[in-house]
Amino acid sequence: MEENKKENNALSFQEKIDGAEGKGLKRDIYVESEVALRKIHYDETHFTTLEKKLEWFALSLCLVNKNDERDGIVAVLYALIYGFMIKTPLSIQEIHEKARKIKEINIKTVYYHVKRLKEKGLVKKIRNGYMLGKGNENKLIGLIKEYFKETAENIINSMENGLNSLEAEVKNSM
Repeated sequence: MEENKKENNALSFQEKIDGAEGKGLKRDIYVESEVALRKIHYDETHFTTLEKKLEWFALSLCLVNKNDERDGIVAVLYALIYGFMIKTPLSIQEIHEKARKIKEINIKTVYYHVKRLKEKGLVKKIRNGYMLGKGNENKLIGLIKEYFKETAENIINSMENGLNSLEAEVKNSM
């Protein structure tokens, strides 16, 4: 297993891009993180219910797409925002219980969405529970600003070597 891993790492950049069968760039090899945000006009006359406001939030953060099923993420976001507001990490069972006040969802759906939010870096495991952000933010807007600032800085910093190499290649080709 370890030998196979070393072999994969030893592949040239072009071989990794082309893939073993020449299928092109393999997303899972290269994309460590990504950041996406939508500007959706917020209109109080349209977003009149808690569910609609939660949908707006999920759509704005690109957690769902236009035609995706939204009940699960909306309910889980509600529970996590509740935990955020009372500054208490919630267990999966507590998230499930709180989420069911919005939509009837099963516990597997809770696990799925918490895992996705954790992978995105929006949710942290704190002690025996989960919490939006790092647990030290006071308002949702502060949490979102900090999340996008850190994520963008991390991505830009990770691009530095590649951009320097690209500039050198272009300069050498002149």
